[in-house]
Amino acid sequence: MYSYSDQLRMLGPIVLQELETKRMDCPFCGGRKTFAITRTEGKRLWNCFRASCGVTGSKSIGYSIDGVRAKLEGNSMVRPNPSTPFPRIVSEPDHHPAVVDYLKANNSYEAYKDGLLKVEYAPAENRILFYDKSKSGASGRALGKETPKWLVYGHLSQPFIVGSGSTAVIVEDIMSACSVARLPNCCGCAILGTSISPRLLHLLFDFDEVVVALDNDASRKSLDLSRQLEANTKTRTRFLSEDLKYLGVPEIKEVLGL
Repeated sequence: MYSYSDQLRMLGPIVLQELETKRMDCPFCGGRKTFAITRTEGKRLWNCFRASCGVTGSKSIGYSIDGVRAKLEGNSMVRPNPSTPFPRIVSEPDHHPAVVDYLKANNSYEAYKDGLLKVEYAPAENRILFYDKSKSGASGRALGKETPKWLVYGHLSQPFIVGSGSTAVIVEDIMSACSVARLPNCCGCAILGTSISPRLLHLLFDFDEVVVALDNDASRKSLDLSRQLEANTKTRTRFLSEDLKYLGVPEIKEVLGL
């Protein structure tokens, strides 16, 4: 077992630019292409995907000039308060016609009924709660004029990956991820309006293909994401003029080129 100081010493010579990720043979266990190291948000993060190794860690190193510029230009977003306690009373969506209507209108009902993610409704807050896979955190969408529109409950410890397959489609929001999950051999990965998390970035390396599918007005973010991914997995970029959560399966296939 390597100590934290051993890890820092061995990884020190690796040079990374802002938002760069390198995938390589693990310097600790020798696993072929099982190790990834990333520089993002003022940190270096590393992880070996080999179960028998499990080396992982992070170190604050400060922002590069490019990182400071991106932050000042608003390319990173602070999530709403991540420690908001869960609502005391929640119930199944099927007990509330308005909730079912909303999920169906945003092509998310099938994912809920198929058990691809846990969904509940909090009547007092008038919010639909979409849980991450650990169920330790949820992102709550207001049904009415409540603000903010989205509110994080608990601790979001897992990325919102909906569905299964060898192709991952990166989208802005959870409903779009649910909509994409209807496609065969595809899953939707919601980044929730912010930059891609290091954990999700590393998970994406295991897909055969990744499609970055964000709005036209997020073109810089799309290109940044593609740059982080393309050295390690097949990556394509689609600039969207239509919202995937409102499209049928044939339309999504056409838009994404699948």
